Amino acid sequence: MRLSCIMSIKLSYSSMDMYRTCPYQYKLAKIDKIETEEETIETFMGSRVHEALEKLYKDLINGKRDTLNEVLEFYATQWKKNWHDKIRIVKTEYKPEHYFEVGSKCISGYYKRFHPFDQGIPIWIEKNFTIDLGDGIEVTGVVDRVDKVGEGKYEIHDYKTAGRLPDKDWTMDNEQLAIYQIALQQEFDDVNEVKLVWHYLRFETERDTVRTPEHLEMLKQQIKTLANEILNATEFPPKEGVLCDWCLYWKYCPMKRHALMIDEYGPEEITEEEGYKLATRYGELHEIKETAESEMALIRDKLLQYARANNLMVVEGKNCEIKLSEYPRLESPKKNTPEYNMLREILIKAGVWENFSDIDIFRLSNAIRARQLPPPLMKEIEKICKFVKDCKVRCTYKKQEYSL
Repeated sequence: MRLSCIMSIKLSYSSMDMYRTCPYQYKLAKIDKIETEEETIETFMGSRVHEALEKLYKDLINGKRDTLNEVLEFYATQWKKNWHDKIRIVKTEYKPEHYFEVGSKCISGYYKRFHPFDQGIPIWIEKNFTIDLGDGIEVTGVVDRVDKVGEGKYEIHDYKTAGRLPDKDWTMDNEQLAIYQIALQQEFDDVNEVKLVWHYLRFETERDTVRTPEHLEMLKQQIKTLANEILNATEFPPKEGVLCDWCLYWKYCPMKRHALMIDEYGPEEITEEEGYKLATRYGELHEIKETAESEMALIRDKLLQYARANNLMVVEGKNCEIKLSEYPRLESPKKNTPEYNMLREILIKAGVWENFSDIDIFRLSNAIRARQLPPPLMKEIEKICKFVKDCKVRCTYKKQEYSL
């Protein structure tokens, strides 16, 4: 059933990113609304860091400037209070205490760099918003922080605890804070200048950019297009990628569920599981096939050399014979090369491009060998393409003869 029958949709930056990354995960989380008890350690740590910085700025606007120790103590308390046994650690070489330490360093580094936190006046701290784009499409989100830094001047801040520092091009293309800017402009009439700031806390590095009104309008249209794509989708296929190890929906995923099933079997049980047995045998045969094909290619070349040296077209073997027939094959220039474009122009001018559209070199070769093209055209083609010797190799098996 299409979602379009509902006629409305509520999206967020994270849900749009989820849909693009894996439509099936989006379906499970946002349409089927399947909740999971698990949480990745990266998400858990990031939430605790955000809570600590939220406290720092909320206390600040209430006249209290927290010390670094106070913020770190709050972080430790929240870590202990929220810890549960369903937290998944994908990178098993690291322990919870390693991630706890990373979060502590994120907070300490930020605190030391921006103390006494007078760069602007925080007007939004962990603020929920909803943008109505019309046609039943809404965008929701939570802004980490917005500062007013002058008359009509604002900065939107987002804290990242990720272990990778993206390049500047990513900052220019990423739409998250641009969505937040749309929400800000919807709320305040005096917004003239907005700087978008990403804080990469592990690296004590900021990335910032600005967006033009034209860019924001284009972004609104892109969101509408994506929303309509989701509303009209009839299928939500799973998409395998580098983030699969962090996905919390493996037991529902047709690409990962069997791996989860296998992990639950013991060493003896696993060898009797039907799917495991079939996949294992197929893999073994595929490996044999690849090895055989590689060896056959080498023997084919040696057979061809032997046949040429001895002027043979058939080479006898035990219970088989190998037939070799050489023929000229037209070798085409590679696509998007000057030679390829010249050949294309020649065929277009001769009015035969449709016959060899996208340059079907097999058909073109056969047409030249059969002299089906005008001689002048064939000469033009042969200036660009050359014939090389190719060889068909066929193996036929002899009937076994029995003597009484």
